[in-house]
Amino acid sequence: HWMMSEDKDGIRILLANRTLLETAFPHWEHLVGFVQGEMKALDFKRQHVPHAASAFARQGHNALAQRYSFDDAHSIIGGITKSFASYWESECASMKEALVAMDKSHTGRVPLSKFYSSGLDSDWRFGESETYLRELGALDETNSWVGKQVIITNYIQAASNCIVSAPHYLVCCVN
Repeated sequence: HWMMSEDKDGIRILLANRTLLETAFPHWEHLVGFVQGEMKALDFKRQHVPHAASAFARQGHNALAQRYSFDDAHSIIGGITKSFASYWESECASMKEALVAMDKSHTGRVPLSKFYSSGLDSDWRFGESETYLRELGALDETNSWVGKQVIITNYIQAASNCIVSAPHYLVCCVN
């Protein structure tokens, strides 16, 4: 839920439709794997840290049981929120790499037509409207000879590239 902030209707719709959920979030299966990795990390700590020193030890708890307490969930979520930005940065790097590959003139800009045509071949990227790109300051319309171009740096820093945008938490591409 933290990735969708306060959009309760959106959360309900996505949870009811797995296919829509998998298309709404880029690389959903990798995100699920990331969360499962955090859970496995907690399980590993339970099994390998002596109980007396472990922050995860609880009276009467079986470390091999696949049940999680509220404190366990809190610990897992804490690990996710601390490391998710660096995890997501690989997606930002991939996006930047794709845009730079389209910049044959090495100007830091991509022709708008190339930007949109590449979006047709990918699963979710590069579909923002001209109006939105203009409002972001990511659309360069100053050169009529080369036509409209997307400014790579401005585009990557756009809010549309934040996978999480909540009042108290943002995960965007680093500058």
